[in-house]
Amino acid sequence: MSVYDEIREYEKEKNAIRSKSMFTDDYDYEMKVLVEKAKEIVDKFIIPEYDVEYTSYWRSSLKIRISDDNKSIHKLIECKFLYKKNDVKFWYINLEILYSQKSRKTITKKMWRFPILEQDSIIKVFAKTLLEVIEEY
Repeated sequence: MSVYDEIREYEKEKNAIRSKSMFTDDYDYEMKVLVEKAKEIVDKFIIPEYDVEYTSYWRSSLKIRISDDNKSIHKLIECKFLYKKNDVKFWYINLEILYSQKSRKTITKKMWRFPILEQDSIIKVFAKTLLEVIEEY
């Protein structure tokens, strides 16, 4: 082993994360996968059931505008997957849904903090809360 290899090994050990609760994988990739799963839920269950004007998907949020005259639902819904620097460090994500109607204040529903690797439970809570928000009068 050369001196350069020893220096590289030393640098790896020095920069290695010692805590078992912190992760070294790609948080952004997991976020993209989560938003894609949420997009699939919207495409599969929301768009065929309600008259959706538009949907907009960003890096960590979704926007849905519903104007369904038959069911008298006119809402703008924004779903945010929020995280802070410390959340990235420990792989947590906060789910928040904001929605507004005509002549009403914007209402915020905050869900609890989830580990981002438990994407199935996050999507279940997301879908359930999204349907509750849409059907709420």
